Order: sequence, then structure tokens, then C-alpha cells
Amino acid sequence: MNDRIPVSSREHSDHKLKIPSTAEERQKALKHRSSVSQLHELYNAVSRFPHARKLVEDSGFSSFFKVHYPKPQDNCLTTGIFERWWHTTNTFHFSSFEIGFTPLEFTQITGILIGRGNRISLVDISMDQLLEIAPQTIDCLVPYLNAKATTRRRKGGEIMVIVGIEEVREEILVDKRVEVVDRYKGIRKSLIKVFLDHRLGQENNVLEKEQIARSFLIWCFGNVLFPNKNNVVEIKWLNIIRDLNVLRHYDWRSSLYGSILWGLNTGVTCNKPDLQFFSYPLMPWFWAYFRCLFPYTKAENENMDPWPAGRLYDGDQRDLRKGAQSDTGTHSVTLVRYHIDNFPLDSVVWSPWEDSEWKTNLEVVDAR
Repeated sequence: MNDRIPVSSREHSDHKLKIPSTAEERQKALKHRSSVSQLHELYNAVSRFPHARKLVEDSGFSSFFKVHYPKPQDNCLTTGIFERWWHTTNTFHFSSFEIGFTPLEFTQITGILIGRGNRISLVDISMDQLLEIAPQTIDCLVPYLNAKATTRRRKGGEIMVIVGIEEVREEILVDKRVEVVDRYKGIRKSLIKVFLDHRLGQENNVLEKEQIARSFLIWCFGNVLFPNKNNVVEIKWLNIIRDLNVLRHYDWRSSLYGSILWGLNTGVTCNKPDLQFFSYPLMPWFWAYFRCLFPYTKAENENMDPWPAGRLYDGDQRDLRKGAQSDTGTHSVTLVRYHIDNFPLDSVVWSPWEDSEWKTNLEVVDAR
């Protein structure tokens, strides 16, 4: 397969695509909406409050949040993998073979279970309904509408300071609530991040800790798990997350896995390619099957079979010494395409987790 078109397979399609002429233009046009670069840092900050940490871990994402995700994320590798997706077969097509992305691999990499809990039913709600069912989520963000994070030089280095926090009078609170939800019917991710940056540095009571846990999960939905091209957290998620005590009863895993497949199919069939899905699992998936373009791990790392499998290449396991290896971080799109185009069939590891000690776990058995 010599032609690498990131928005279409070689099969005939009735959908007319506008494909940029050069590889550089295609790479520039491709938008990566999901990012895990700040996730570990924020989770550690939230974990300083035991009550907030318990609420977050009870949501069902505990194994996923504990992974120290690398910075920066190798978006060029994700791009090279994404270019091989065929929406007609729901598999990645390489030069002489094809591989799918299964629920088993998703669970093995992220530790998020598949098929447990109640089905999530998302419905569009109006602004009035939102203010009735989730006023606590909106009210805590109102003072931060015009706030922003800035760095200031102090003795010993730079520190981050939140400026522009406003005192809101009770009589204008209702009007200010409407400003929190923008024209895309969602809350801006940047607004949630500024709120978290400020509150995580303060002493908080029980109610404020619940607000922190809820805001952290909302930020994760919009920035990592369920991103979209409008850079907002859609208000339909607020309806689901308003009661933190019932989150663990939902089947988040099937929704997340389904959104990845939807994002891959949508990305290759739209005029302007967008990766509006949780794209990080594609990298550990590629490293497990192809054993190339992966980060260099520490020599003293003896645990080569962690749970979840994505922890094998997390930030704590990487060797970041200068001169240790030239390709320990990100790669160019050209290099990624070269490896993918020329990878021999007999070098593929077809059952990367066959000998894993975790294969008998109930989570893995359910995902098979």
C-alpha cells in the first residue's frame, strides 16, 4: 500500500473528500483533540484530598488515572497509525496484513473494564434544565469566567498565579450562569482547568472537595476521554455526572471503546480530518504488536508485565537520560510511515499478551 491518505482507504467511497496535496499539509490539517499530558499531574493534585480521591477512584477509572502518561504525546505516531484505518472493515490495514483494535486490547492497555454496569443514556438538555439539575457544577465556575493562569517570576523560579477571579453578587448569579455555557452548548475546558488550578492550591471543605472531584472528571471527559472539535465539555455529560455516588454503576468502558471506533470512522470520512476520540491507547497497542518506535525503558525496570499494560511505557518507567536513545520521545511522520510501510509480516507479535500473568483476571476474561 504505497498511497497513504489519512482520510480514506483505497476502496471506493461515494463520499467526496478534500485531500491536501502534500504530507506536510495533511499532518498540519489533522487535529489531535485528546491529550493526556496534564492528566497525571492533575490526578496527583486531586489525590491530596482523600475524599476527592475516593470519589474519583470510585468512578471506575482508578487504574487508568494512576498511569504516568508521557509528555509530550507522540502525535506523529498516532497519525501514522490512524492513516491505516479502514472504516469499511474497522481494522488497520498494513502492507500485507490487517489488525483490529479489540475490547480485550483496550482493557489490557487502559485497565478500564468492558461491559459492566448500566448503559449510559445521553440526552440533550436545555440550559434551563441544566441549571435545575446541576447548579453546583455551574455556580463554582462563575467567578472564574474572566480568570486566567499566568506565570510570575519569584525568587527560586517561576510560579503559576490565577488572576481575574471575581466576586459574584447573588442578584447577578443567575445571569452569570448562562455565560458559563458557551454557544457550543458546553463548558470550556480552559475554564474548568483554571478553576482546578486555583482550588487545588487552597484548603477546601467537604463540599468544595466534591466540586473538585466533579470538575476533574468533567475536565477528563472533555480533554482526554470524550474530546470534540469545539474544545468544550458538552452539557449532556453534566447530567450524567451530577451524582458522583452512582458513577461506578455506569458502563463507562463500553461507551469509551465505542467512542474510539466512532472517532476513527468519523475521522477518515470527514472533509477536515479530526481525531475526536481518546487516541492514546493506539500507541501502546502499536508498541505491543510491532515492537518499534517505542520509548526506551529504564535498565532496572524488571516489571515487564504491569497492569494495565500501558504502564510499561509511562513516565516513571522511561529512561530520560541525555544520549540514552535518540527516539525516546516523539518521531517524525516520515519516519513513522517508513517503519509502517516496510515492517515485515513475520516480525509482528500476533499475541502480545498471551503469556501475561493478568490474562486470567476477571476484567480480561470479560473483555475477550
